[in-house]
Amino acid sequence: MSRLTARSSALPCTGTLMGTPSRAHSLGHTLPGTGPPPGTGRRAQAPLRAQTSMEFMIIFMLFLVATGVAMAASVNRSHAISQAQMDMESHNLLRRVSGGINTACLEGDGFSMDVTVPERMLRLDYTIDINSNEAILRVAGNTYVQYLLTNNVTGDIAKGTNRILNSNGEIVITEAP
Repeated sequence: MSRLTARSSALPCTGTLMGTPSRAHSLGHTLPGTGPPPGTGRRAQAPLRAQTSMEFMIIFMLFLVATGVAMAASVNRSHAISQAQMDMESHNLLRRVSGGINTACLEGDGFSMDVTVPERMLRLDYTIDINSNEAILRVAGNTYVQYLLTNNVTGDIAKGTNRILNSNGEIVITEAP
């Protein structure tokens, strides 16, 4: 028996035998100076819960950052599309007006045609001015210019239907009846 005692006294006093909890641990008893096996006590669970909470918060923050980046890219792309649409509409409207003036200039005396411009462009208010040999459109802080073949133009482009008339080489713009 002394041999058995000597052998067990040579082992460290951990309360386990070959990695399995002893009967004393399963009853809630421990040897003096030892605690419950690692990972089984209340103190071992608290750091694990804190670590899980931190991991969740980090993953959630990464998700929020990714969502914010996607939203910013979407808004930027939407703005670019709106600007491109405004550019196209503005150029089309200016081509219609300048095309009418240029056609009247080229066709000669007595030629007239009607050009209709909308009340609003893309739900925005705008103005068209004729200065010298330029048709100038201003909308939402943007200015668009289309050059004309002549600088001999009188009258203003009004919203609605406009009559463009060549009268002895002078282009006269009036509201159509």
